Amino acid sequence: MIFLKVFFLAISFFNIIPLNKNFKKGVGILLIFLFIPDIFFFQFYNHIWIFLFISLISIIYFIDDFKGLPAIFRIVLQIITGLSFIYYFNLDNYFLIFITISIFVILVNFINFQDGLDLNIALYLALFLISNYLYANASINHLSLVININILIFLIFFIYFNLRHNFYFGDSGSFIFACLIFISSLDNSTLNQFIMIFNLIIFPVIDSTYVTLLRIRRKENLLSRNFYHLYHVVHKKFYGFYYLIPPIFNFIILFIFYSYSKEITYITFLISTILTTSNYIFIRILVKWL
Repeated sequence: MIFLKVFFLAISFFNIIPLNKNFKKGVGILLIFLFIPDIFFFQFYNHIWIFLFISLISIIYFIDDFKGLPAIFRIVLQIITGLSFIYYFNLDNYFLIFITISIFVILVNFINFQDGLDLNIALYLALFLISNYLYANASINHLSLVININILIFLIFFIYFNLRHNFYFGDSGSFIFACLIFISSLDNSTLNQFIMIFNLIIFPVIDSTYVTLLRIRRKENLLSRNFYHLYHVVHKKFYGFYYLIPPIFNFIILFIFYSYSKEITYITFLISTILTTSNYIFIRILVKWL
């Protein structure tokens, strides 16, 4: 099974090289195809409709990588997908419904914001795998294990082609990645899994929030491209791959914090939010000072 997936990705990636450069902007859509044999081989029949739905929306997002769909249309798709997760996981609490949709919309967009420089999105794929290993239950279910394996296989190819041939994850890839995070986390619904999502998204969330507020103050078009994100600022000043250090640094700090916490509660969650915000401000000031 793994050999077939490796063969599929090798053929797909190498055949994309001579194609129009727009194809290179959305190679993340290949990730969803890795799950097709798993559905039948492992008999994930109760999950088949959610993967078919994600596949359909991913194709629409792949069109966005080419043509550029209106932002409001993309947000509507994200809300619809969030509602599908609510139905899929039988959430009946109105607060949880609101939180689920909000987090999903934020997650899709903020993952996409990180797809601007080489290896940046690959880093978050890697952090997802590490988070699953560190925070998942000992009894991690079969579906989550399959998700981890497929992301790992894709990641190995993506790192090489991202560096050598300027392949990017794209809107479709960001959407799929956000969906996989949700499926993996909600399917193992524990506070640890919630912490896993939080550790992944909190740093880019703070960064994107800062950039949004900055652009509002400067009265700029929020939908236009910008270079205010921390990874852009670090890259412009130091070049190389130094822009990968801040999220890794923050991830390590949070891991140490949770390791010494006697119990993971919403209080520790709040403290870690403050800790991450402090890390972000410190790094911003440090980069400006250097």
